[in-house]
Amino acid sequence: MTKKLFYSILLITLGMGTVCGQLSNSFQEKFLLQDLPEEKRLYFSLPTVNTTVLSNGFNYLDMYVPETKTLDFVLAAQTGKDFDLTTNIRASYGALGFRFGKLIAYLGHEWTADISAFVPSSVFDVLVDGNAQFQNSTFRINPSINLTTSHRWTLGGMWQSDRLHLGGFLHIYQGQETFITKSNTIDVTADLDFFNLSFEKDIELLSASVLDYRSLDEVNYIGNPSLINANPFTENLGFGLSLQASVDINDNLTVFGKIDDLGSIVWTRQAVTYTDKSTSSFNGVDISQAYIDEAEYNLEDTLKNLLTIDREVGAFTSGIPLSMMGGLCYTINDKFSVAGHWRAKQSADGLRSLMMLHADYQILPSLRLNTNYSFAKGAPFNIGVGLNYVIADAFGIYLQTINPWQFGKFYDSNLMHLNFGMYLAL
Repeated sequence: MTKKLFYSILLITLGMGTVCGQLSNSFQEKFLLQDLPEEKRLYFSLPTVNTTVLSNGFNYLDMYVPETKTLDFVLAAQTGKDFDLTTNIRASYGALGFRFGKLIAYLGHEWTADISAFVPSSVFDVLVDGNAQFQNSTFRINPSINLTTSHRWTLGGMWQSDRLHLGGFLHIYQGQETFITKSNTIDVTADLDFFNLSFEKDIELLSASVLDYRSLDEVNYIGNPSLINANPFTENLGFGLSLQASVDINDNLTVFGKIDDLGSIVWTRQAVTYTDKSTSSFNGVDISQAYIDEAEYNLEDTLKNLLTIDREVGAFTSGIPLSMMGGLCYTINDKFSVAGHWRAKQSADGLRSLMMLHADYQILPSLRLNTNYSFAKGAPFNIGVGLNYVIADAFGIYLQTINPWQFGKFYDSNLMHLNFGMYLAL
């Protein structure tokens, strides 16, 4: 699969907007980026959905064998890449904004899902090539996962002067389910006889409404199929804060930034912490045989001896995956503008980011077209297009996509994005 990926961005906004506005991914950001009619007093955000999938490593098809319809870790190891996936989904039932002069009050709701997973390439090397390569040395196995779904209710306000726009929002979170590898490290030391191994474990897994582990023979997924929890505002409760600002440096240049989801949730519903801080030793072990030849090597028996996981039922606290964005817009003349911005999302193994450059041209009083170039780790070359269309200066529908041709096979894309919504300004 080629490393070059192509973005296609289609942005339809029925309501006057600027090149800055075409960077917005939420109703709040439309206020920040001055993408709503300023003469209106009441703004309704109708149902919206915003989802992004970013892979900074190898993809599903890199390890897929069509003839057998199976996955082959040998192919994954040959890529020399990590498995590094970050996914964010936000769906809103609606939001309300009301303008009082320079002040705008805001009330809204979103259902959010943050999913990220990271498995370093060294893990696949060990699975395929075994531990013979690590004679008299130590290697580390440290995959990580972060899954959090929740409801987010937001109350806040934005203040706008001629050149300065400031916003602050208080969030109340109702956690739905989470599974987090707070620590998940196994240091494996091979002595001079590389088949004699010692395993030093630092494992702490946090689960609420996801995993019920009693033993390797008794592992169940609990799940929480209901979008609304049984006891809203009484379990899995959290609080957070978001801040945003934009400054018109002069009549041509605007600088903006936002920090989203500075908060945490106290998980109480079906909350369990699983830990293993022990050390184990084995003789005559070749890890690759767990994958290459299961007939001669029983992985299950080895894992049963390796893992001594303690199970503690009780509440725990976890942070919300943080989001950040920042950039600038420059208006060259009444019809032509350029912009650039950076977005980052906290994942299971650090921040994952994306850079995007825009050029925007107004071809009709009600129609603006734009093109853009974007790049991220593992995806250095991406091109997109979009448009901004005005109808009645009141009702808006917007649609934004990245790699729309990949929607049918998202598992083979390094980046996909869909942002769709509607609003009404009165």
